[in-house]
Amino acid sequence: MLVTGFEAYCKKRFIELENEGKMVNIDKLFSTCNIDNEEAETIRTEARAEGITPLKKLIKKGKINFQSYERCKKAYNKGYNIVFGNTLNVSNILLEQIKTNIIYRHKIVHISPLNHIVDHNTVPPVFANKDYARRAISAFETFIDSLNKATLKLP
Repeated sequence: MLVTGFEAYCKKRFIELENEGKMVNIDKLFSTCNIDNEEAETIRTEARAEGITPLKKLIKKGKINFQSYERCKKAYNKGYNIVFGNTLNVSNILLEQIKTNIIYRHKIVHISPLNHIVDHNTVPPVFANKDYARRAISAFETFIDSLNKATLKLP
């Protein structure tokens, strides 16, 4: 649920920024999403025809995967010049916790939801228990709060 919340918030806030008049660098986003000039022009044309912005069309087409930490990070960096490691003013340890939780979510959803050990490769192994859940909730809360604060400071 935390990863779903991460994805939903990051996607919604990304769109809200444009709606609030923040200038998105759509050309850098196209480049980050490996969209060539021809496809970029198609997206712009389709967006005009639908009465939406190229950013909304890009997201509607699923070109930015906000569930992927790395892709989300790149989108915020290229689109709004928000660098997760610097702009958010959070520790690298917290960012690693977010990335790790996204990986664990993938294991739970795509491998086995019944496995209470989410990481066998650490000593001691990582167990999906209440203590771990509390730490994960805290990490996601801190990240989302920091991202929100950073977006509010955009010119």
